[in-house]
Amino acid sequence: MGKHFTLADVHVLPFMLRLVVSLRQFKQYELPTEKLPKLLKWYELCSQRDSVRATALTDEKIKELYSMFLDIDYKFGGLNKNE
Repeated sequence: MGKHFTLADVHVLPFMLRLVVSLRQFKQYELPTEKLPKLLKWYELCSQRDSVRATALTDEKIKELYSMFLDIDYKFGGLNKNE
């Protein structure tokens, strides 16, 4: 992480949060620290920021939202012909 919390951090962090939680919950997979040390250190540092803790979705809320998404039978405008 650089000196400042930037717009790039603001955009990537929610994706990382959802990725970490969803992989853990639905795939029983942890991102490997030995392969992604800088990325995971950045994620850890960003996650400790007061602004992030105050605004980020909780792990439980992410799990709830992803579970709802997985339970829906999407037809995507009738284009899904695999019935």
